[in-house]
Amino acid sequence: MKKERQGFGLWVLAWPIFIEIFLQTLLGTVDTLMVSRISDDAVAVVGISNQLFGALTTLFTTFAGGAGILIAQRMGSKRFGEARTIAIMG
Repeated sequence: MKKERQGFGLWVLAWPIFIEIFLQTLLGTVDTLMVSRISDDAVAVVGISNQLFGALTTLFTTFAGGAGILIAQRMGSKRFGEARTIAIMG
């Protein structure tokens, strides 16, 4: 039996995003481990910066997701000009 492929699945679209976020988190962890040999103050600074970068990543991911939803809605209703405008602004 041959399994028919029906376009892109969710996993095909999501795994690059998953890997990117995982590597960003891993980078913050490695930074913390590297500066832990210097001092406790250095670890605190790296911890705060990791939280800041995490918050910014969440903000931009939310914004990109919202823009993607609006673009998909406009394209679904065949308003391609509006979709293009939203894509440019996003």
